[in-house]
Amino acid sequence: MKSLPFITEKYTHDIVTLRQAREWLRMDIPGYDGEDSVILMAIESAVSWVETYCNLSLGISDYEWNTDCLPNSFNDVFYIQSITSIDYRGESGYLGVNSNNYELIQVSKRRSEIEWFNTQISSNRYKIKFKAGFPDGQVPAVLLDAIRARIAERFENRGDGVSEKKTLSEKLADQFKIPYAG
Repeated sequence: MKSLPFITEKYTHDIVTLRQAREWLRMDIPGYDGEDSVILMAIESAVSWVETYCNLSLGISDYEWNTDCLPNSFNDVFYIQSITSIDYRGESGYLGVNSNNYELIQVSKRRSEIEWFNTQISSNRYKIKFKAGFPDGQVPAVLLDAIRARIAERFENRGDGVSEKKTLSEKLADQFKIPYAG
């Protein structure tokens, strides 16, 4: 059974602030807040679009992954920060794997793997809880540019637009997109 990791608790901080968006849109006029509600909706929409398009969390979120084999590689999530717990299903329910039996190894900037030590676990069900995403203030500039382009498009063209070509935000976000095989 192939399963995908899912977010159990999403980050709560702002990826883009109202002040940043107002500066990007050149709407940072002292005392003027007439467009703030539109800008806030554009921020929410743009951040959500980038996360959905790329299949990743822009802030550090809690994930859970239920799988039927002892995992080594996190194929469907980039930017793993830490493993919270690994449990396996035993005869009396789920049991925890001692953290001395594994280590999270960062293979590259985007990829992590689990290295196992002396583990004789035999199960057909595992539950991995981990944290993944970008630390506060460390979202890559190219993703912020994709958000900026999306905010500008939403703000300037408030109707329902149609694009037959890739948008700037898609081109910028493409390098971070996690493809799912399903």
